[in-house]
Amino acid sequence: RAIVVGTVTFGKGSVQTIIPMPNGAGLRLTTARYYTPNGSSIQATGIKPDIVVPYIPPTAEPVVNNTGYQPLREKDLPHHFKNERRKKKPARRKKEKSSEKEMVAKRLKKDNQLRTAVVILKSLQIADKNRQLEKK
Repeated sequence: RAIVVGTVTFGKGSVQTIIPMPNGAGLRLTTARYYTPNGSSIQATGIKPDIVVPYIPPTAEPVVNNTGYQPLREKDLPHHFKNERRKKKPARRKKEKSSEKEMVAKRLKKDNQLRTAVVILKSLQIADKNRQLEKK
């Protein structure tokens, strides 16, 4: 079972299908609801984390909207699709690996929830090793 760290999720517990119409429009139809493995609906309630860690925006980030934090953008994600309008030379594999490490370091620096999750994982790893040593 996973340990969920962060804040309550958005709460979208439905699946929509868009049906194309003859005039070029589309009809959005709710075709399913999402339920957790124990049968609970998350619609409008979200998933409550096991460990609540409020998001604290980095102070050096520019405020993009009135909520006070810089939202995560598609371009910030690893392996996102590139904008094909730009013509760039293909990146070398070695440079790609180092830039991925830099991206991870940058995300860890900016994202307090991610840092907390990493600390929890390391702590669980240490606790598991200690339990194994006690059994010997």
